[in-house]
Amino acid sequence: MKKVIMLLLVLIVGVSAFTGCGGGSAAGGSATGKYALVSMVDSEGNDWLEMLASMAAMFGEEDESFDFSSLYLELKDGGKFVMSMMDEVQEGTYRINGKNITLTAEGEDISGTINGKKISLSAEEEGQSMTMVFEKK
Repeated sequence: MKKVIMLLLVLIVGVSAFTGCGGGSAAGGSATGKYALVSMVDSEGNDWLEMLASMAAMFGEEDESFDFSSLYLELKDGGKFVMSMMDEVQEGTYRINGKNITLTAEGEDISGTINGKKISLSAEEEGQSMTMVFEKK
């Protein structure tokens, strides 16, 4: 249980660092829009969204205390984005080059790919890596 809480805290800290510069559009169409977080897998193959849903169900609070719709990435016109993870909301900018997307925060980049209606972002913190997949709604 301590490992679950620690990795979740690492993810929240990592996500709260996202702000940046840039802009653009994906090859073959606009990338603007709202993307829901559909997967959050660590380097050991653990799906954290699945674990959070199981924990919420265990405590009988499936739809009351944890709103999965609050986990999203929104790409706006002009290269601006908003990312919401639980109660943490970050605003910044992004840039796209072909199928690659980069969010920059305080001089550091987080990179990912755009594949159709999905954006995959990967981050590493203190030896743990996490891949987040967002799907356009």
